[in-house]
Amino acid sequence: MQVTGNNIPSPHKSIRLSMDGLSFFQANAWKHTRFVPNDLQLEQALARLLCEPALQDLHMANIEVDYPYTTLVPSQLLSNQDALSVFTFHFPETNTDKLVVCAQEIAGFNITLLFGIPQLHYRLANQLFSHIKWSHMLLPCIQQCLKSTKQKGETQAWIQAKDSYANIAVANNGNLLFSNYFPIQHPNDLLYYTAKVFEQYQLSQQHTPTYLIGNQETHQLLVKHLALCQQIEDYAHC
Repeated sequence: MQVTGNNIPSPHKSIRLSMDGLSFFQANAWKHTRFVPNDLQLEQALARLLCEPALQDLHMANIEVDYPYTTLVPSQLLSNQDALSVFTFHFPETNTDKLVVCAQEIAGFNITLLFGIPQLHYRLANQLFSHIKWSHMLLPCIQQCLKSTKQKGETQAWIQAKDSYANIAVANNGNLLFSNYFPIQHPNDLLYYTAKVFEQYQLSQQHTPTYLIGNQETHQLLVKHLALCQQIEDYAHC
């Protein structure tokens, strides 16, 4: 099991690697290259992107991923020996020979996020950088959700919306009630899954604070149905 690092000397490069693109921070802005969904040349495109000249002179990187294979478990259940078995139990359909399982703890809440990184992507990154901190884009928002609900003593919903999938999380007073990925093929899919989660946990569409990490179009869609839906434009603000 790969345990994510916490201390990386400066300077380092921040990279976001997802199923639909790669971004890296340069000149105070994110440079982004999109992949075509289900592109058979994804690995070749990724290899070329990781050879970007701007990345060549750095040995350290903070790589954020948003791969959908994630699960949250109590931290005390994990050890270096059983993390892989826990991950496999949650995702029996995955070929763990093709994944590297990483663990990232949510500080202060006794919860650890397990996530899988494709072996090919992991190897390419390690060929480019000698020191890498792997992290998942889901974690800071789950952490902020827990902190916010604990501070305010209320129930909140947090939604991360991408083109092809979304994660919906619900927490109450610092306790995580629900978190799961859902496939998105049409904008109405997000409405459907959100409505099902709100119904399951008896959340009010008029009174439940809801935070969206997504684009303006998605916010306009959700705010028609969720009165207190607030958009957060970037993961860094989460």
